[in-house]
This record gives sequence, structure tokens and C-alpha cells, in this order.
Amino acid sequence: MSDVLASAGASRPARELFWDVFFSSRGRGVSLHAHFPWLEDSLKVTCLEIRDPIRPDKAVAALVIRAMDLPSEESIGLIGLVCVEEAWRGGGLSAQLISNATRHAEQAGLRALILWTQTPGVYYRHGFSVDEQDLTGRIISPLGRACIVECVREAWPAPGNHSDKRGLPPFASSGQRITGAGAELILVRSASLVTLAEWQGATVAVADLIESTISDAWMLNICANDPLIAELNKRRFKVDLVPGTIRMIKWLRDGPLTLPPIKLIDRI
Repeated sequence: MSDVLASAGASRPARELFWDVFFSSRGRGVSLHAHFPWLEDSLKVTCLEIRDPIRPDKAVAALVIRAMDLPSEESIGLIGLVCVEEAWRGGGLSAQLISNATRHAEQAGLRALILWTQTPGVYYRHGFSVDEQDLTGRIISPLGRACIVECVREAWPAPGNHSDKRGLPPFASSGQRITGAGAELILVRSASLVTLAEWQGATVAVADLIESTISDAWMLNICANDPLIAELNKRRFKVDLVPGTIRMIKWLRDGPLTLPPIKLIDRI
């Protein structure tokens, strides 16, 4: 059994492991700061890691817990960046980290732990259960634009400005914010496709802005009951969605609690 180290914010060895596992090994990534600027938050972020016993300056397994305050004045913890270096896989290190994450969350007074995964079976044995499932897929805009909306486009996140602690999703290389007619969109771009990562405003206003500004094919990640799906179908968008990422939750204390929607950009 290896020792699990806890630190406020992500340590340098953990950062190097995150970059190798989630970015450089997959041939993607801008910088760790561009994707996860909040890793520097020593108040809200706890990093759990296991070091190489021969090279104690090298992390071989790690995860992060990011505390999120709720309107109820309670806090939950988002778990993510769970990874083990390839040569160390199969030895139960990730299970050890998850068990320690539960103990840490209980000691910190968190109400629940939440994570997103496409392999839920890994987490059932740690007491997590399925909470909800997203739909994901390709959207093809109709030919012609029936709706034209005046809008403003700007780079997102603004260059050099991560004051809101929100960064690009791991698969994206750049982003753009579009605002107009009472709605706002955040689009992120990868090598081949545009993804609508976030939207705000009334459903009709959001659809108007989408129809006016996004052409050709694009990707969408959305809750199954979101009214935007019906509005896009109504406007003759080709909507091809399949089950996507699963949100899992582990309750640490009893009692009713309503969880707010957690947007794609705020997930780990």
C-alpha cells in the first residue's frame, strides 16, 4: 500500500502527470493553465497523489477534488483528473485514491462527491450511483438562415484573463463567446469541429442566436430533458444525439439536497 499525499492545489509532480496522461499522450492541449486555471486555487482544490518510491519527485497516480459552494450554503466536491501512469496501472492505485478522496471529503464537511465518467462500473464499488446522463452528438444546421441576430464575438477565455477560473475543455484549442438578443453562447473549437459548450438565455433567444451564427455541423453535449433539443428539432436542425457522459454521485450525509446543473466548462 503506497502513501497518499494531500496538497492544497495541485503539486508540480501531479501537474506533470496530468499533462502527460490527458494531453501530451493524446497529442492535444494548449497548456495546463489554459485548460484548468483553477488548479492553482489552494482554498478550493485538494490534490491527492501517490509518488514513485524510487523517485519521490515523480507522481505515478493522482486526482483532484474541487469544492463547489451551493446556494444552500453547503458544499460538494467535484472529483476529476483521476489518472495512473501507464506502467503503474492494474495495481489498485486509482481505487486507493478514490477511497482517500472519500475520507478527505468527509473530514472537510462536503455533502457529496460528484464525478463524470463513461465507465460507471469502476465507481459503483466505491459507493457512487448514477445521477443523470448527458446526450452528445452532431448537429447539422439547416440550409439558409431564417433568423439573423446582431451579435458581438470575442475570444474566450479572454487572452491572459482567467479571473473567473474557467478554462478550455481538454479537447479544445480555442474558444469564442457570442452575445446578442438576450442570449449568450460559448463555442470551443478542436482540430475538426466546433462544440457548443455553454449557452444562457431563454430557449427561443438561444436558438435564434445559434441559427444566426453557427453554420454547417457542430457538436453538442446536453441534458436529456433540456428544452433546447425540442426547439432545434422544431427549426429543422438535424439532431443526432446518443447517450454520453454519466454523472455519478456519492452522498456523504443524509438529507434532501437539490443539485444545480453543472455546465460542461465547470466539470473536471
